[in-house]
Amino acid sequence: MAFNIASQDLGGALTQFADRAGLRLLFRSSLVAGKKSPGVSGTLPPEAALSRLLAGTGLSHRFTSGNSVTITDPAAAFTSSSASEGSMLLDTIDVDGENAWGPVQGIVATRSATGTKTNASILEIPQSLSVITRDQISRQGATNIEQSVRYTPGAIAEVLGPGTERDKIYLRGFEPNYYLDGMMLPYGAAGQGARAEPYGLERIEVLRGPSSVLFGQNAPGGIVNMVSKRPTTEPLRQIELQYGSFQQLQGAFDLSGPANADKTLLYRLTGVVRGGDTQIDYAKDDRVFIAPSFTWRPNDATSLTVLGQYQRDDAGISVMYYPAWGTLYQNPFGKIRRGTNVGEPDHDRFKRDFYAIGYLFEHKFDQNLVVRQNLRYAEADVKQGDSIYGIGLSINPATGLPSNYRSLNRFQWDVDRRQRYFTVDNQMEARFETGPLKHDLLLGLDYRRSLLDQTVYGGLSSPIDIFTPVYGNYSVLGTKAADSSERQSQLGLYAQDQIRFERFLLTLGLRQDWVSGNNFNRLTRRDTKIDDAALTGRVGLTYLFDSGFAPYISYSTSFQPVSGSGYGGVPFEPTEGEQYEAGIKYQPTWFKGLFTASVFQLKQTNVLTPDMEHRNCVRYPGTCGNFNTQTGEVKVRGLELEARASLTDGLDVIGSYAYLDTEVTRSNTSNLGKRQPLVPQHQASLWLDYTFRYGAFDGLGLAAGVRYTGSSYGDGDNLLRVPSYTLVDAAVRYDLARLSPQLKGATVSVNATNLFDKEYLTTCAATSACFYGAGRTVTAKLSYTW
Repeated sequence: MAFNIASQDLGGALTQFADRAGLRLLFRSSLVAGKKSPGVSGTLPPEAALSRLLAGTGLSHRFTSGNSVTITDPAAAFTSSSASEGSMLLDTIDVDGENAWGPVQGIVATRSATGTKTNASILEIPQSLSVITRDQISRQGATNIEQSVRYTPGAIAEVLGPGTERDKIYLRGFEPNYYLDGMMLPYGAAGQGARAEPYGLERIEVLRGPSSVLFGQNAPGGIVNMVSKRPTTEPLRQIELQYGSFQQLQGAFDLSGPANADKTLLYRLTGVVRGGDTQIDYAKDDRVFIAPSFTWRPNDATSLTVLGQYQRDDAGISVMYYPAWGTLYQNPFGKIRRGTNVGEPDHDRFKRDFYAIGYLFEHKFDQNLVVRQNLRYAEADVKQGDSIYGIGLSINPATGLPSNYRSLNRFQWDVDRRQRYFTVDNQMEARFETGPLKHDLLLGLDYRRSLLDQTVYGGLSSPIDIFTPVYGNYSVLGTKAADSSERQSQLGLYAQDQIRFERFLLTLGLRQDWVSGNNFNRLTRRDTKIDDAALTGRVGLTYLFDSGFAPYISYSTSFQPVSGSGYGGVPFEPTEGEQYEAGIKYQPTWFKGLFTASVFQLKQTNVLTPDMEHRNCVRYPGTCGNFNTQTGEVKVRGLELEARASLTDGLDVIGSYAYLDTEVTRSNTSNLGKRQPLVPQHQASLWLDYTFRYGAFDGLGLAAGVRYTGSSYGDGDNLLRVPSYTLVDAAVRYDLARLSPQLKGATVSVNATNLFDKEYLTTCAATSACFYGAGRTVTAKLSYTW
């Protein structure tokens, strides 16, 4: 690893070393008191770097397990039995370096498992990666995953505005899959499956670009991987109470620590209860979340962590489909009010139950060989009962304009959807040398089986006046629109080798996937088979300068199965993605920070387009307009910049910029050469957070953020252009311990998003589907940690 730790007090040097190496250090406080370290600079094994840090101090070290190191004084053993009578034995200092699956102090993470499935430095991952830490989530007041990624480059969040149903995010122009602890979640059809609760997470990681080499079937834009809170070795107690806009009241608690004296049993219990309304009139948003977990560590080499959770959402429908006239275009009757409910408040409902149980097992045979097995069963049951949506104004075919500018036609849906996922991921990681080459080899075999069973009723409902809505006068003419069962299994065999030669790091990955399943349509009695295989890979080369700079280049591929079949019943092939990426990462040695810059080109092939040949009703009677073919191709070129830094003891900065140039490069429709819908070309954000450490304002924290989203098109023909918008966020917090020592651990904070209450559209996917963004939201929170 590349180390650059300046000469300083030994305690501070050891803390920096633990963070950089991802190790756990244990030593008596008396051992380091008053001692200086000469520092260390260069690319060295952690053992050698630690020896240099301890040079001249008279201390030595020994590895007690793969990631734990004990610092001792060979000349004097400070144990309870050797302490002289009347002397006081000082506590052991336990310095935990950051690891890829654990918490992060502050906003700057330095390690991640998402990019390699190993405890890797972010500098060494040859791909763009952002880590949203627990502290960032809390400071910015995010209450869902969409809000959490607002300051992340290349991530377009809240595409359909603030909603209770799903997280709608785009990465580099494509919708990602969502993972929890490296295993896919059943977000499922239309996104109406699981939806993670941020309070139960330690971090959220956004990996941009193709990622099939480690995770199997995925879109080429990337993935979102979340890391659960896990039991802690030290006691942790936290309770929170918050209240905010739309009468949203939430209580949360987080309890963790050892269950026995020798800390071989650890526990954690995290919970959230909230209730209240939303931006949409009469649409509520209630949730209950509980996540118990425990860890068994019989020794330093073995650990088993069992993670469970249950989540219940009871909400209204808050995603409203407004017509373009009155939102994007002028309406003679004025502008449609943001918050207007065009459904039926007493009729619409959205209920979700999510269950998950699984475990994370790890055993270290020695410092160089470790095996892991991660397993989870998850189930999401969604009932979207009798929901009524707007489907647009009646259009005069002669003029192309509405014949009535205020009477909105509506449609009714009744959805009963059940998704079940079983996932197991087996890994073996081995470190060894072959001559001058140092290897970190990962071998894995994972398996996932999923079931989607759904029944959907739909039909026209009665219209409503969008300016003076009167509820209760609706009619439902629902018929069964879908009744199907889809089963799919994925078996993946993968290998990855991170090969070091001096300052060079070559990352090689290869994976073979086999995907099989079927989609049984109970209405037509038709059973469509899925039987695909795909070989994907990644190659990346990184050069690690001692100064903290790490330039890299990489090439990666992906695949994603496509359900259904074309003309003649021929099943569709998976879409395929490939990406070239070059960038540079910088981790400074004189303050905590991480700066990244990347340029890339990716494309997706085998994209579905209309089968124009078989739309000839004369030549192919009875087959008109019902078939697709896979002749489409989409290309995305871009630049992404990100800065995360704690510049001083109290100043934190998060900045990002993304430029995305999307183009449909192959198509047999009118969208050829057009930009991808929903993807702005320019995106930028800046968040500044300052905490006063001294003087009259000691304990006061002030933060402000600005987010710019460029203009975008909502439709494939690029006719519906949605204007750009700029939003301002702000936050203030105060450590109540500065008022009285009895209030130690208590903090009060206020967050405001879209501070100036700007009214804007996130997109218009059609003239019948325009979506307002989130208005001003203010939340006050009281938190107590002990």
